[in-house]
Amino acid sequence: LGAAVEQLAGFTARRSGIKVTTDIDYPIRNAIDPIVFGVVRELLSNVVHHSQAETASVMLGITDEMCVLTVGDDGVGVNGETMARRLGEGHIGLASHRARVDAAGGTFVFLEAPTGTHVYVEVPLKA
Repeated sequence: LGAAVEQLAGFTARRSGIKVTTDIDYPIRNAIDPIVFGVVRELLSNVVHHSQAETASVMLGITDEMCVLTVGDDGVGVNGETMARRLGEGHIGLASHRARVDAAGGTFVFLEAPTGTHVYVEVPLKA
């Protein structure tokens, strides 16, 4: 997963012109990896298409038997009202990934930030 996220971040930066930094310490393979990769892919896609950001960051690691992911950008940001409107318009990308995280026993939250959008995701590692 770590290598795949690193590659995706590099690809996103090259195709969008957004500077994407990574901090990845995830040296394992786990059954939840496809769920987490899907979340990263969707979040970076949203950065490219909606944020008007100049920079973004992806942090991926393991803390207390949890896969921990944060993705942030310095763009225009998003709030609950915007998310509800987008869902009503049929944009279900993030909602479907959030449902997968929830089903795996994890957490998917938008963090309060002065600028941009910052998302925190944690999913328990499967034994």
